[in-house]
Amino acid sequence: MTFALPPRSTKPRTRGLTSMIDFGPDTFGWTGAPEGIRNLLAACADYIDYAKIYALNALLMPRETVKAAAHTYRDFGVTTRRPGKTAARARDRRPRDFGKLREPHA
Repeated sequence: MTFALPPRSTKPRTRGLTSMIDFGPDTFGWTGAPEGIRNLLAACADYIDYAKIYALNALLMPRETVKAAAHTYRDFGVTTRRPGKTAARARDRRPRDFGKLREPHA
């Protein structure tokens, strides 16, 4: 017995949306670097509607790196989403000047 799946609708979709979270640098090679994101999207961008870069990584990674990742998703027709409440809270609580942090005790 086999099951035939209905054909996947094309983008932009209003039903059957697929979302993913990019957890950033990892040892699997899918995401975390522009080549990894491109490889992932070359294989399955037609099936991904939204991508969200993991909030804490978006805060810790250099701004240009996050921008490059977002542009890569957009180049493949995947809409990027902003980090949610976790990122907003962390952003609001983090020090603005890291040079003012206390030095560790010697």
